[in-house]
Amino acid sequence: MFEAINSYYQNNGSGPTKTPDTLRFTLTFNSNAEEFIPELYIFRSADRSYKIHRSNFPTTAAADLSMFNTVNDNGHYKTSNGLPWGIEIILDGQYKSPREKVDMVIAYPQFQLWATSSGTENTTWYMAPVDANVLDIFE
Repeated sequence: MFEAINSYYQNNGSGPTKTPDTLRFTLTFNSNAEEFIPELYIFRSADRSYKIHRSNFPTTAAADLSMFNTVNDNGHYKTSNGLPWGIEIILDGQYKSPREKVDMVIAYPQFQLWATSSGTENTTWYMAPVDANVLDIFE
């Protein structure tokens, strides 16, 4: 996998080796909209049945349901240990991405309890990274 993505960005501190694609769009909400929680997910471009959703959202009709509860999946876009496959992090400069090939629980030791407690424990997990395992954008 890492050989295949060499021509794009890797979070190893070196930055991109090619110019990444840029997507720009505008969303306009009507004035009576109460709350907007986007359902963000990723999928393989050649096969939309291989996808990763955030665990609090339902899958789509394109998902291959036969893959649920196989390998390291508990059927809800989480690992068998209860860690989410994808999360949305909205922080202004307070989060540092783990270095390439560094597991999230190694980069952020408090993350596992936060994730497995549905966010009720270790609510400031992102403030306690292991500095050697995260990327400092100013390196």
